Amino acid sequence: MQILKFQAATERQENELRNRVASLQEDLENNEATQQDFVQLSQSLQMELERLREAEKEVRWQHEDDVDECPGCKQQFTVTRRKVFKKFDFISNDLIKNKLFRSHSI
Repeated sequence: MQILKFQAATERQENELRNRVASLQEDLENNEATQQDFVQLSQSLQMELERLREAEKEVRWQHEDDVDECPGCKQQFTVTRRKVFKKFDFISNDLIKNKLFRSHSI
């Protein structure tokens, strides 16, 4: 009689453990799928970030008549403060004289 009780208890425990293993296996598969999704998203975002960084480096031409102020010091161009063209930038001649110029893309 005790052997039958022990055998029944062992079978219940085995079933519980099998169910637990199945549940853990399902959780593992879900976590792996989620991780793979995050990896793909991360790669996609990294590529998009790289495209944005490259776009920032592009030199954009701006016509001289469209530039009214120095992008370095934000002062309006006048008869005495002239536009000086350097590397696609229009900058104030005052900045060049005072060595305050830092390259800015327009």
